[in-house]
Amino acid sequence: AAAIRHMGLAELARIRAEILRIQQQVGETGDLGDFMRYWGRRPAMRPFKTEREILDAYMALNRKIEAGLPTLFASQPRSLLDIRLEPEVTKATASDHYSGPSADGKRPGIFWAVIHKPEEYSTTSMTSLLLHEGQPGHHFHVARQQEMPLPLLRRYDWINAYGEGWALYAETLGHELGLYRNDPDALMGHLQMELHRAVRLVTDT
Repeated sequence: AAAIRHMGLAELARIRAEILRIQQQVGETGDLGDFMRYWGRRPAMRPFKTEREILDAYMALNRKIEAGLPTLFASQPRSLLDIRLEPEVTKATASDHYSGPSADGKRPGIFWAVIHKPEEYSTTSMTSLLLHEGQPGHHFHVARQQEMPLPLLRRYDWINAYGEGWALYAETLGHELGLYRNDPDALMGHLQMELHRAVRLVTDT
């Protein structure tokens, strides 16, 4: 427990330093906590008026991701990734998530975006979230696993430590794909998601 806590504290220090660099880059001063809290509430980070605009933004982002994936992966899933709105019947209690393709390949893998009020939807976490829930995160894991000549248990089982660990790693590939470069908003979203995990290493111990 002490080693895990020490790891969490070290991660918090690293992430805090990176967020401080963003604060300096955009020419802001003041309390770092206030800077982090209000970043995603700025009008520039909430440009949407409709659900369609948000879906279009995710699809454009997915095209940018797809263009860079061949430089990182020799093999990709045969199943495509689709982006859809979370259905009304589950939207009130859902968070953004992924569902794998059907075994027969007729249904693609799906990233489900949960949108309550489009005008309050922030751009900040969209890049890191799509890398995690979509590709090369859960989609590459689940779809490729189903396509491989493995025993049924291994093709369709979900081992949380691996599945979420892979998706966390996939978020970091935004650096290699050039998605965080020259985009303080996307980088801030990535760091905020990292921060959420690092804090738990401290509080849980």
